[in-house]
Formats: sequence, C-alpha cells, structure tokens
Amino acid sequence: MKMVLNLLFNVIRDVIVKVAKKNNDDPEVETADERVFKKIEEKAQETVNETESEGRSRGDLYERLRDRMNEVQKENEKDPDVATADTSVFDDFLKEIERIKAQQSGTEIPPAPSGHQIPPAQGIPPVYESTPGPVSDQPEILDPKEAAIGSTRMTNSFGGSLALRMAPDMGAGTNQLRVPDQSVVKILQISDRKIILDGKESNWVLIEFNGQQGWLLDSYINF
Repeated sequence: MKMVLNLLFNVIRDVIVKVAKKNNDDPEVETADERVFKKIEEKAQETVNETESEGRSRGDLYERLRDRMNEVQKENEKDPDVATADTSVFDDFLKEIERIKAQQSGTEIPPAPSGHQIPPAQGIPPVYESTPGPVSDQPEILDPKEAAIGSTRMTNSFGGSLALRMAPDMGAGTNQLRVPDQSVVKILQISDRKIILDGKESNWVLIEFNGQQGWLLDSYINF
C-alpha cells in the first residue's frame, strides 16, 4: 500500500505542476502566488501520510484531498500576506483529482500470482503484488528521481534564479539562460556525480527549460 500511495503522490505532484503552468500561461487569470502551490503540495503530502498511517483506502484519500484543498483556499482568502488565488486554481486541481479518481475506480489491487502484473490506471506506473518468493521475483522500486526522467518537475530556488551549467560540475560554464524560481522543467537525466550542499548529498540533473538544456542540482528541484 505504501508503494501505491508514493506513486500516487508523484501523480498528484505532477497535477500541481500542470495546474501551476496552466495558471501561469493564462493571460486572463492573475498568476497565483507560488506559496499557494507550495501549500497545496504540503497538504497533499500530509493527506497521503495520514492515509498510509491510518490504513485508509484510496477512496478516503480523494475525499480528504478535496477537504484539504477547501482548507487551503479558505486560508489563502484570509491571509493578508498572500494574494488570493483565482478560484480556477483550486477548481482545476479538484477536476484533475476527480479525473484520477474516475480512472482508478474499481482498480483496487487484488492478490495476484507471483510475478503477475496488475494493469494500472492510466498515468500511474504498474504496481506488482506477489506471494513471498525469491528476491528476483520482487518488483524493483525506482528512486523517485529516476522515476521522474521524461516527466516535468518544479524548481525551488527560494525566490532566486538558477544557472544552467554545461556539464555536471560546479566549475563548468553556464548558459546565458537562467531558470526562475517555481519554473516547470523537464527531467532528462540523473548523473551519478554528487556534491555536498548544505551538509547533504546532491545529484546533478540534466533538465530542459525553454528549449535549452543544462545541469542543475537536485536540491533545487521538487522530486
């Protein structure tokens, strides 16, 4: 169940990125404060964690997500420090969640013979359940970063912009194009090269942004 919820949270996070991009690209709607999307992601993560710890079903997860998004919207309306986001932001998010829920309807995973694949709902990677057996029969659980290759993620540079490096090295040259905070980027490759940043290991990630490719540290990408 934990693996399924982790995969589902990755799908929800992609939805947040999709809604943020739509909001940013719509000339008729004021662009919402980035803190609104951060709060939506935080609430979604809390909901997934609670669902897992309490042993709830995915159906409960969707209902709780709806309640949490209503909470975020009300908090946003009352917060004097954050501009009130257009209602379309929350409406679009809930529509996407309903779409995922509809795709998942009737697809709760039953026990299956060892090594057999359970067909997943569209947009969610295959999930395997098997009876105890040799390690080789167990599914490979991908690292969230590796699983993100080919999809989009949002940068998080705490208000600043990021330099795109020409190689996975701090001494490498940089592209003239800089990546603003809360930008949607496509993940192309995860390098084995790491550096220690603020006491933590950080991988180099090859990304594409506005038609340009370059390397960023994964510490500045929401995986």
